[in-house]
Amino acid sequence: MDKLRETILDKNKILLVAEIDNHLVGCVEINLKCECPIPSSQGEPEIAVLYVLERYTGIGIGVQLLSEALAELKNKSFKTAWLTVYHENERALRFYKKNNFKKIGITYFEMGGNQYENKVMMVDIK
Repeated sequence: MDKLRETILDKNKILLVAEIDNHLVGCVEINLKCECPIPSSQGEPEIAVLYVLERYTGIGIGVQLLSEALAELKNKSFKTAWLTVYHENERALRFYKKNNFKKIGITYFEMGGNQYENKVMMVDIK
């Protein structure tokens, strides 16, 4: 709960949530001050988290959260946003490609002494 409170209070982060019948079913967290692993994309915001509970996928909640996130960024005069996706997460990769994200490079996530390839993707904010 402390981490959630920190995120909500952090002026460099935006947290949006989706609810159905007063139950949290998804969220998107935007980090306005995060270094992109692709040097040419520095200064652009990161979509750090976009999550929808499994039983609520496929009904448009992810698209709506993403749309709201990009609208928030447009209001703040950002032109692009980026994110990373695990290279084997085909469902997420299809989702982002369908929503106009393009691969701009790769990076590696380290955990437990192992490296995991992630695709870096970017979208133009319209």
